[in-house]
Amino acid sequence: VKQISKGGSKSSKLKAGLFDMYSLNASFLDKHHDRSNNDDTSSMVDLEGMIESLDTYVESVTDKDDLRRMRGLVAGLVAQMDKAAPFVTEPDQLRAYLILLVSPIMRTAPKEHEALVMSIFRLPEASRELLLQWIESDVPSNVFKNGLVRQLIGHLDKHIEFQKWTGQAVTLCQLLSRLHDMVKGRLSSTEFYTEVPAKFSPQQLKHLYLRWRAASSSGSGANNSPEFSLFKYPFLLSADTKRRFMKIEDQEIQHNMFAQNLFTGNVPIFKLDVRREHILQDTIDSILKRRRKDLKMPLRVSFIGEEGLDAGGVRKEFFQLLSAELFNPDFGMFREIGKTRSLWFNNTVGSIMDIEDVSQTDEYKIVGVIMGLAIYNDTLLDVQFPLAMYQLLLNRFPKTPTIEDFQHFDPETAKQLSYILEMQNAEELESLELYFSITQESFGQVKEVPICQGGMDIAVTMDNRDKYVENYIRFSMIDSCQDKKDGLLEGFRYLISEDLAALKLFLPDELELVLVGTPELDFSSLKENAEYEGGYDANHKTVKRFWKIVNEFTYSQKQAFLKFVTGVPRAPVGGLKTIKFKLQRAGPDSNQLPTSYTCFNTLLLPDYASAEKLKDRLLLGIENCEGFGLQ
Repeated sequence: VKQISKGGSKSSKLKAGLFDMYSLNASFLDKHHDRSNNDDTSSMVDLEGMIESLDTYVESVTDKDDLRRMRGLVAGLVAQMDKAAPFVTEPDQLRAYLILLVSPIMRTAPKEHEALVMSIFRLPEASRELLLQWIESDVPSNVFKNGLVRQLIGHLDKHIEFQKWTGQAVTLCQLLSRLHDMVKGRLSSTEFYTEVPAKFSPQQLKHLYLRWRAASSSGSGANNSPEFSLFKYPFLLSADTKRRFMKIEDQEIQHNMFAQNLFTGNVPIFKLDVRREHILQDTIDSILKRRRKDLKMPLRVSFIGEEGLDAGGVRKEFFQLLSAELFNPDFGMFREIGKTRSLWFNNTVGSIMDIEDVSQTDEYKIVGVIMGLAIYNDTLLDVQFPLAMYQLLLNRFPKTPTIEDFQHFDPETAKQLSYILEMQNAEELESLELYFSITQESFGQVKEVPICQGGMDIAVTMDNRDKYVENYIRFSMIDSCQDKKDGLLEGFRYLISEDLAALKLFLPDELELVLVGTPELDFSSLKENAEYEGGYDANHKTVKRFWKIVNEFTYSQKQAFLKFVTGVPRAPVGGLKTIKFKLQRAGPDSNQLPTSYTCFNTLLLPDYASAEKLKDRLLLGIENCEGFGLQ
């Protein structure tokens, strides 16, 4: 490769070898690998060495004519491999496909790279499966992400952007699906997102979505249609795109209700009048009196005794106040899981809300309805749940949770349980004096609860420790709260039906983004879309100081700032660029603390005389005050 880049007498021969399938099959072999071993589980290719060498080669080719000749050689090589594909049955014939698939050379020839992908699906099934096995075991993670996944997404983006729904698009989706399955838990699902649908106009997105839904409901082969490949492979769609699809579906339902009420004189909205000091009681009373279809109408909230129209800000404040009361562990419906601060169903017995003729299961049904209302009305809740909650809402809750599931649920306890399973010394285990029971706290009282019949008298031993861990996990996630889980899910489904086509597209962690937002806080995006009022503008010295200060905040300070201004410490799905943040001048320099209107994402900031004073006042305001709603 070095000789190719330098030229010379051997250059043409080396080029011929590099761009010939049979020579490429014998190139870049790992010299440390035992080639006498007939084990096919490894490709025996030094991929890192190959990538380093060919990176050097590609960077050395700068002349336009040389680049054109190189692409011509690549095209010839891909054509040769495509023709040979159906007859490739031996591992020694297959290495060229692996090498070329992740080769830096293919960055210069995206069209040929896509053609290579098509040829892979012309390989005999056994050869194709072996190639995929090599990709999973041999390709370094950085190359997997940047040299393979993102390049394949780039090919797919062109099909989506120009709406070229062909068999090639389906093939790309199929390969990406296999790659996605390979790296679950090792590579973020966001790496597989295509962002092209985000550029679609609302009309384009609505047209595509409604056509897919109609084809799916009629059974007319939507899953086999290239046009609807994105919906068959939903891991390719970002959470924000899925949220937009859900919004389309919500609007369709609301439009139908509006049409039904057009001639009756009824206003098709869910009007909710509440008292601040009795917000939970008034909300529950109103939910219990309404029909299901009433709850699906657009929500309009008013605080009794206060003026102001709900253009979205009052509704937002309503959910902030409701979240603070309903999801407070002291209220008793939910408990914190260890040190995670995530909430799970409390193991209390009996009614908590103390509402006449409402059982405990029905209380959790009401909570499910409120969570559905928040999603239905595109408003974030200030609450933190484990991934298991979103698996529950999507009907994907594990029937028999494993230690891996429990690691997401309660990492600290999962580590302790894993330690028990790994113990080698029986005396060490017995010294812990463990029994088939669990310690739980409720309303300040600590009690020991059996996790199986007679568990308080069954000691944990080397022989039964597997059963102990299994029972411990099942009790924590299922048995201690089954009725409550069922009640909450029933309430959620009462509003967000499992028949909603858009809901089926979501992964659990994506539904979490829709309900409570994302922890990723990109303040540059917040600044980019900021608006200024009261004499401030982007070039004002106080504004410049403000952005410098908040950009230097720690992550926890940024969360606190965001909660101070918007009411929640997380960004909406889609990121901070979706927030309409306003910075308003609140008079000249003074000792007053900044204040905020969380309803309108507005910070009222005095024109402080120095950066030091601005930072001091801002942090003090964030730490000791709360934003003011619409008064």
